[in-house]
Amino acid sequence: MSGGDGGWPVDCRQVDRCLEANLDGRLSGFERMALRQHLRTCRTCRAKVEAMRAFSASIERTLAAADGPDWHRLAPPSLPLGLQEMPAQPPLAAAPPVPPKASSRRPFPWRSMAVVSMLAALWFGAQTLWPTTEARSTTSGVTVPLAPTTPALVAEATRRAAARPADFATTDWQLARGWLAERGIVGMPELDRVPDVRLEGVTLEHLLGRRVAALELASPQGTFTLYMLPPHNGTAPALGWAEKGGLMAMAGVWDGWQAILIGSAGQLFPAALSDRLRGVVTAF
Repeated sequence: MSGGDGGWPVDCRQVDRCLEANLDGRLSGFERMALRQHLRTCRTCRAKVEAMRAFSASIERTLAAADGPDWHRLAPPSLPLGLQEMPAQPPLAAAPPVPPKASSRRPFPWRSMAVVSMLAALWFGAQTLWPTTEARSTTSGVTVPLAPTTPALVAEATRRAAARPADFATTDWQLARGWLAERGIVGMPELDRVPDVRLEGVTLEHLLGRRVAALELASPQGTFTLYMLPPHNGTAPALGWAEKGGLMAMAGVWDGWQAILIGSAGQLFPAALSDRLRGVVTAF
């Protein structure tokens, strides 16, 4: 994104409209300066404009080659040069030619239509290959796709966790880890050095055919829920995050487990968490 002069910003979604307006002569001076500034800073849009220019030049060369054939070159080689250059004589009995009336109809603008069609095709291709930024999930300018099953998994885990009481509540992480290990839930994070974090664990059986451990992490920054799942068929979801309804969900891989961290949107993640978890969060 970049801003233009005169307070008129240009972003990638407005470049195609500005190019069409410039073709029709409807682009103001401020808009033209803003467009040039954006093209100087945006490599993607600059490459798109260069492709348009190359395609337009190709059309111009094709049309120029089709304008008016060279009749001297089309004459048979055995025909004498004098006959090639001799104009055709009118018949003796022919009446003097009547000068044609000037036609009031303007020729159809084939070249303009070709350029407009080319721009429309490029715009459609750009919309298909480069979707709008609202459709992407980004953090710090990096696109990270969320695993397809994560939204349904988060919704079901949240519903079940709220519907039943916690199996234990303790401030001692070692006790919580032992309770999880007895139930086959291992590979949990190291939180031994975090005395101000309260842990409340809930086990959910047979969630999408897998076991889930839900830990509620309370810190001065807010309350967050961490779901840990064994890998499904040996795979885990890619890093990603989503935000909807005031909640933020992050997915990642943690010690070979699938990790989903849920918290209130707009809040910072707990700074008191261990370095390992903080490393996972900052990896986004």
